[in-house]
Amino acid sequence: MQKQLWYLLLVVLISFSVLYGRETKFLHYPDIHGNLVVFNYAGDLWSADITDGLAFHLTTSPGNETYPRISPDGKWIAFTAEYDGNPDVYVIPVEGGEPKRLTYHGAPDNVVGWTPDGKQVLFVSYRDMGYYGPYLYVVGMDGGLPERVLVDRAAWGSYNADGSKMVFNRRAGEFRNWKRYHGGEAQDVWIADFLTNQFKNITPDYSGVDQRPLWAGNEIYFLSDRQTNVLNLWAYNVLTGEFSQKTNFKDYAVYAPGTDGKSVVFEHGGSLYVYNIAADKTTQLQIYVPSENWQTRPQFVNPTKYMGGFAVTPDGKWAVVDARGDIYKIAKKSGKWVNLTHSQGVREQYPRVSPDGKYVAYFSDRTGDDQLYIQELKA
Repeated sequence: MQKQLWYLLLVVLISFSVLYGRETKFLHYPDIHGNLVVFNYAGDLWSADITDGLAFHLTTSPGNETYPRISPDGKWIAFTAEYDGNPDVYVIPVEGGEPKRLTYHGAPDNVVGWTPDGKQVLFVSYRDMGYYGPYLYVVGMDGGLPERVLVDRAAWGSYNADGSKMVFNRRAGEFRNWKRYHGGEAQDVWIADFLTNQFKNITPDYSGVDQRPLWAGNEIYFLSDRQTNVLNLWAYNVLTGEFSQKTNFKDYAVYAPGTDGKSVVFEHGGSLYVYNIAADKTTQLQIYVPSENWQTRPQFVNPTKYMGGFAVTPDGKWAVVDARGDIYKIAKKSGKWVNLTHSQGVREQYPRVSPDGKYVAYFSDRTGDDQLYIQELKA
């Protein structure tokens, strides 16, 4: 009973802190099932209840675990991980546990979703890429040889409720930083009918980007930069053929949507948002990740392993280098070094020595923008 009270107090305190500005940013590749969201943060998988926002660690491997997708029954999480050195497909119980490996191939296998019955994991792979790839595959919960989904070239896909159809992108593109792109690599949204073997492009009239489609009921949700020039959440009604815009962000793009058929979760501006389909409403989630953040703690670093730009004095006796944001002067003969800038939270780089050997010029962002500075090269 005492442990339960302490746990309840911890949840209340953390929830209180979240409400007062302790939201954790940079949460990636979310998925949702009811009130549960899973996501990638700092290379690990986490889960959180959207009602209180407190996140729990699911994986702790030194490698990267990403692309989590919750099974239709809410019992399993499929994801891509590097446990054995290569990105392959794994599953764990939704509450966490020992990962089970499902694919064994040298090419990256990135999880996309599940079949509607929850018996197979859908993933994209470049294993048979050739000229036209990548392709979509499914693999069972017991592993075995993956089967290719018969939609020809495909980089992303989502089944309808009975698995008789799939909506998909032929091209990948979400990792490109092109904005307002209308070239030949812009994605279209296609529907494949496995019963009739017919294919239909539902976005042929727009030359921009339409990506990451998800099937939910009678609607297909996808990301598009039509009208706003910024990726927003859109929907296509398969019964009426009508398009509707569901979000109207004008600053940052919407990215990496996931759905359980009732809500769509996505990234925007470093935060997670949920679009409620029935209510036609978007809400920002307040997720708090109680991580130790060991990579951001103060630590002693050997700057010789992080040297960048350099220059040599005219007499050849000294070298000037930038390393870890400071400018150093290093003697050729003795190896003696001197930190010339001693700046904290500032990055100095690209040093150059004057022709007379008395000054060093470099760029520094101490004002917030890179500007040119000059200082004496003291002995």
